[in-house]
Amino acid sequence: MIRKNSWILTVFLLAFFSCGKDNLNPYDVLPEKTWEITSFYDKDTTKNMEFAGWQFLFLTNNDVKARKNGESMYGKWLVNTSTDGSTNLIFTFDKTPPFHHLARAWKAKSQSSSKLNIESADTTYPRAATFEPI
Repeated sequence: MIRKNSWILTVFLLAFFSCGKDNLNPYDVLPEKTWEITSFYDKDTTKNMEFAGWQFLFLTNNDVKARKNGESMYGKWLVNTSTDGSTNLIFTFDKTPPFHHLARAWKAKSQSSSKLNIESADTTYPRAATFEPI
């Protein structure tokens, strides 16, 4: 009985720890939902208002459409794994404000069906953002 319980505990712990941040993949939660940026920090400066009202639709073909009051911006998004094993989310947008803040590589820090937290992959220029579905 002790061996069986030890085996069950081992399987449970292995499954629990294998679900850590190394398995983050924004592609699992972003597509075909409309999201908004609920927080954006750029070098310790809050830039939430720059993204207020913008709605982001992530498509499975890696297009992203941003809309606000009849205005639209288009870009691309890509998920890949960096050399250190972390998950990167890469945005390409026109350099038009506020999208120039997004157009770069980001590291996925945490995700769920209701939130995606990312931070700048460039550690010399700290940025962080949170996306939440609308």
